[in-house]
Amino acid sequence: MTADRAGAYSRIDQWGPVLALPGVTFVSLQYDGKAAEREEALHRFGTVLHHWPDLDQRNDLEGEAAVMSGLDLVLSAPTAVGERAAAL
Repeated sequence: MTADRAGAYSRIDQWGPVLALPGVTFVSLQYDGKAAEREEALHRFGTVLHHWPDLDQRNDLEGEAAVMSGLDLVLSAPTAVGERAAAL
């Protein structure tokens, strides 16, 4: 993470208002898993960020596309994940 890119990213503690939305199921599309952030979301906000550890989201683009195609909305920092979601 460079200083130039850091301004485009948020911390999990800033997601409280979004994660508090009723009736929403959240899916983590982060390819590195970010288990600590998923745990923090659960403990801090009571929200499960669904994640499939058997899906290689960095290299299995078809699998990632299959997950994304079932979503209504993707919120993303300016990354390849957001670009692929927009393309789908």
